[in-house]
Amino acid sequence: TYLEQHLMDGTAEGFPEPTDAVTVLPNQSVLEECRACAAVIQKKAMEGMRFRDMAICCGDESVYSAMLTPVFASLGIPLYRAEKRQVLAHPVARFVLLALECATEGMEQETVLSYLKTGYPGLSRDQVDMVENYCVVWGIRGQRFFGEWSMHPDGYDSRYTDRTDEALRQLSACQQSGIFPLKRLSEGIKNAQDVRGQLTAMYAFMTETKLYEQLEQQIARETEAGQLESAQETAQIYSVLLT
Repeated sequence: TYLEQHLMDGTAEGFPEPTDAVTVLPNQSVLEECRACAAVIQKKAMEGMRFRDMAICCGDESVYSAMLTPVFASLGIPLYRAEKRQVLAHPVARFVLLALECATEGMEQETVLSYLKTGYPGLSRDQVDMVENYCVVWGIRGQRFFGEWSMHPDGYDSRYTDRTDEALRQLSACQQSGIFPLKRLSEGIKNAQDVRGQLTAMYAFMTETKLYEQLEQQIARETEAGQLESAQETAQIYSVLLT
């Protein structure tokens, strides 16, 4: 359409025919512009148009964003900004990259603990704290992450009790669910004959850790909470991982 071709073209000639497709609203400030925009969107929504079928174009997104966000939030209008973001900064991407680092560059203590703290390996905050304390006390790194954890969680001079046995059982369970998938990922990558084999190992890892199911649940939670930008970002990461 004419508007699509010339919206941001300051040299375009005027539209040759009369039309009511464009309305000009004079405003004195960016805030007034944002309020006027929100009013138009509210009116269209009440008339039956879906929010996802409306779009806002502005000359300098950084200037308008600071005003659009609070104005739209106060009126309950969902707002998604199609601005560029670093995919690698997303927690899911961090989880995948840390898993690969653990599997291919050795199980360094700091890297493994950072991996567990992303939340996607499936351990609770308390479980991660328990694993971290044990690893720090006993200097766990490398292949020791996959060995039997039978040392006292509190160190050399501590006495073994029934509580000690229960703590070790819990630590073993955390090993099996949170750490051992890294061992299988490492073995899969090392035994792979080509890139396809490595990708197959990575897919098996994401399946074992139920990453896809976790992302679907996360998208649903963010959408229900009205965090549409976060939901959109998570959905994009989900799509990238699937392809």
